[in-house]
Amino acid sequence: MLVQALSDWGVGGKTSSGYGRLSDPKTSTTGQGTAAPAQMPPSDGKVEVTILEHMPKTGASAFRVQEEGKGRGMLNHGIPLSPLPEVGAKVRVIWDPKSGVTNPAYRWSPDVPVVPPKRGGTSHKPRR
Repeated sequence: MLVQALSDWGVGGKTSSGYGRLSDPKTSTTGQGTAAPAQMPPSDGKVEVTILEHMPKTGASAFRVQEEGKGRGMLNHGIPLSPLPEVGAKVRVIWDPKSGVTNPAYRWSPDVPVVPPKRGGTSHKPRR
Protein backbone atom coordinates (compact mmCIF):
# COMPACT_ATOMS: atom_id res chain seq x y z
CA MET A 1 0.00 0.00 0.00
CA LEU A 2 2.88 2.40 0.80
CA VAL A 3 4.60 1.60 -2.51
CA GLN A 4 1.37 2.32 -4.41
CA ALA A 5 0.90 5.64 -2.55
CA LEU A 6 4.49 6.75 -3.28
CA SER A 7 4.05 5.78 -6.92
CA ASP A 8 0.72 7.63 -7.30
CA TRP A 9 1.19 10.66 -5.05
CA GLY A 10 4.95 11.00 -4.57
CA VAL A 11 6.73 12.88 -1.79
CA GLY A 12 7.69 16.57 -1.75
CA GLY A 13 6.76 19.71 -3.59
CA LYS A 14 7.97 18.96 -7.12
CA THR A 15 5.99 15.82 -7.92
CA SER A 16 4.37 17.59 -10.89
CA SER A 17 7.88 17.74 -12.40
CA GLY A 18 8.48 14.05 -11.78
CA TYR A 19 10.59 14.37 -8.64
CA GLY A 20 9.80 12.38 -5.50
CA ARG A 21 7.89 9.60 -7.23
CA LEU A 22 8.67 5.96 -6.63
CA SER A 23 8.90 4.01 -9.88
CA ASP A 24 10.29 0.74 -11.12
CA PRO A 25 13.16 1.53 -13.55
CA LYS A 26 12.23 -1.50 -15.67
CA THR A 27 8.74 -0.14 -16.31
CA SER A 28 9.45 3.57 -15.88
CA THR A 29 7.23 5.83 -17.97
CA THR A 30 6.72 9.53 -18.43
CA GLY A 31 3.94 11.36 -16.60
CA GLN A 32 1.41 10.31 -19.26
CA GLY A 33 1.82 6.54 -19.00
CA THR A 34 3.81 6.03 -22.20
CA ALA A 35 7.45 5.05 -22.36
CA ALA A 36 9.70 7.92 -23.41
CA PRO A 37 11.64 6.84 -26.50
CA ALA A 38 15.33 7.70 -26.61
CA GLN A 39 15.18 10.02 -29.58
CA MET A 40 17.34 12.96 -30.62
CA PRO A 41 15.63 16.10 -31.91
CA PRO A 42 16.21 17.19 -35.52
CA SER A 43 19.43 19.08 -36.25
CA ASP A 44 17.59 22.42 -36.16
CA GLY A 45 16.27 21.54 -32.67
CA LYS A 46 12.63 22.09 -33.68
CA VAL A 47 9.96 19.68 -32.52
CA GLU A 48 6.17 19.64 -32.73
CA VAL A 49 4.23 20.06 -29.48
CA THR A 50 0.54 20.26 -28.64
CA ILE A 51 -0.65 23.25 -26.61
CA LEU A 52 -2.34 21.89 -23.46
CA GLU A 53 -3.08 25.06 -21.49
CA HIS A 54 -2.20 28.73 -21.31
CA MET A 55 -0.24 29.67 -18.16
CA PRO A 56 -0.72 33.47 -17.90
CA LYS A 57 0.48 33.65 -14.28
CA THR A 58 3.86 32.27 -15.42
CA GLY A 59 4.11 34.66 -18.35
CA ALA A 60 1.98 36.18 -21.10
CA SER A 61 3.32 33.68 -23.66
CA ALA A 62 3.77 30.68 -21.32
CA PHE A 63 2.05 27.39 -22.15
CA ARG A 64 1.96 23.84 -20.81
CA VAL A 65 2.76 21.66 -23.84
CA GLN A 66 3.40 18.03 -24.71
CA GLU A 67 5.53 16.45 -27.38
CA GLU A 68 4.16 13.14 -28.67
CA GLY A 69 5.43 10.24 -26.55
CA LYS A 70 6.99 12.50 -23.89
CA GLY A 71 6.01 14.10 -20.61
CA ARG A 72 4.37 17.47 -20.27
CA GLY A 73 6.66 20.46 -20.45
CA MET A 74 6.73 24.25 -20.42
CA LEU A 75 7.00 26.63 -23.37
CA ASN A 76 7.78 30.16 -22.20
CA HIS A 77 10.94 31.76 -23.63
CA GLY A 78 11.78 33.53 -26.85
CA ILE A 79 9.59 35.47 -29.27
CA PRO A 80 6.09 33.89 -29.41
CA LEU A 81 3.83 33.46 -32.41
CA SER A 82 1.39 36.27 -33.09
CA PRO A 83 -1.43 35.69 -32.43
CA LEU A 84 -0.84 33.17 -29.65
CA PRO A 85 -2.05 29.64 -30.50
CA GLU A 86 -5.22 28.15 -29.06
CA VAL A 87 -5.35 25.16 -26.70
CA GLY A 88 -5.15 21.97 -28.79
CA ALA A 89 -3.07 23.55 -31.56
CA LYS A 90 0.15 21.92 -32.74
CA VAL A 91 3.16 24.22 -33.07
CA ARG A 92 6.84 23.80 -33.96
CA VAL A 93 9.14 25.07 -31.23
CA ILE A 94 12.74 24.61 -30.11
CA TRP A 95 13.49 21.91 -27.54
CA ASP A 96 15.86 22.98 -24.74
CA PRO A 97 18.55 20.26 -24.52
CA LYS A 98 19.37 21.32 -20.93
CA SER A 99 15.90 20.33 -19.73
CA GLY A 100 15.03 16.98 -18.20
CA VAL A 101 13.03 14.11 -19.65
CA THR A 102 10.31 14.30 -16.99
CA ASN A 103 9.71 18.03 -17.45
CA PRO A 104 11.03 19.17 -20.85
CA ALA A 105 11.39 22.87 -21.66
CA TYR A 106 10.81 24.53 -25.01
CA ARG A 107 11.49 27.94 -26.55
CA TRP A 108 9.47 29.90 -29.10
CA SER A 109 12.63 31.12 -30.86
CA PRO A 110 16.39 30.44 -30.72
CA ASP A 111 18.34 31.75 -27.76
CA VAL A 112 20.06 34.96 -28.85
CA PRO A 113 23.47 35.37 -27.21
CA VAL A 114 24.05 38.72 -25.54
CA VAL A 115 27.17 40.41 -26.88
CA PRO A 116 28.72 42.77 -24.33
CA PRO A 117 29.67 46.21 -25.63
CA LYS A 118 33.30 46.72 -26.61
CA ARG A 119 35.45 48.72 -24.25
CA GLY A 120 37.47 51.64 -25.42
CA GLY A 121 36.78 53.64 -28.51
CA THR A 122 36.96 57.38 -29.15
CA SER A 123 33.83 58.50 -27.33
CA HIS A 124 35.67 59.45 -24.14
CA LYS A 125 38.74 61.44 -23.15
CA PRO A 126 41.97 59.49 -22.69
CA ARG A 127 43.36 59.10 -19.16
CA ARG A 128 46.38 61.12 -18.12
